[in-house]
Amino acid sequence: MTIGKRNKRARSSASLGPPKRPSTTSVHNEQPACRICQESDPVQTLISPCRCKGSVGFVHQKCLETWLQVSSTTRCELCHYEYQVEVARKYRLCPSIFVWLVYHADHRHIFFDFMTGLILTPLVVAGIYLCVVTSSQYRQDNEIGALNLTVSGIGLLCGTILAAYLIWLIAAIRHHIIRWHEFWTSSYTVRIVPASPSTRSVRSLASEENSTDLSGSFSDED
Repeated sequence: MTIGKRNKRARSSASLGPPKRPSTTSVHNEQPACRICQESDPVQTLISPCRCKGSVGFVHQKCLETWLQVSSTTRCELCHYEYQVEVARKYRLCPSIFVWLVYHADHRHIFFDFMTGLILTPLVVAGIYLCVVTSSQYRQDNEIGALNLTVSGIGLLCGTILAAYLIWLIAAIRHHIIRWHEFWTSSYTVRIVPASPSTRSVRSLASEENSTDLSGSFSDED
């Protein structure tokens, strides 16, 4: 029984034929993918703009430009190659203020500061007016010694109110200007400049790899 089973196994293995060599054509026929979006778009050409080799060296130009803009750098994160880029502001001065106010500003904070200023401004103006009127009345009704002391106190109170109001107003305006300026300086577009012949498309690189692999396989067969 055991001899019969061995003969059956030998005949089945002989019918299958000799083991085949793994073909490399399917590996090389696969389209390389962008290392950022992991997709190979047939419409948009993949490029190899840095010193990275293999599959990690291929990117879409738009994906790379978006990544450089988001990461605020001009170097490759793997090989530290310095890209040749052109940087331009996304918005001009006045449009940037409008875009920031509509889409990126802290509307609750702006509303709070606006309402506070709307309430404090009339109160400060009324307080200064009352101080001036009160000091003029004291000049007419009181003696010179008491007049100097009272007017000095009223002037000190008026100056304190005005100084506190101006400090708050400058601080609030400065806070919002800093937030807008941070948005404006961080809003820019990055464009890769094809500086050297090393920035080749993936088609040329893939054809070169296929030709070298095919020539190597032919030499092995000979």
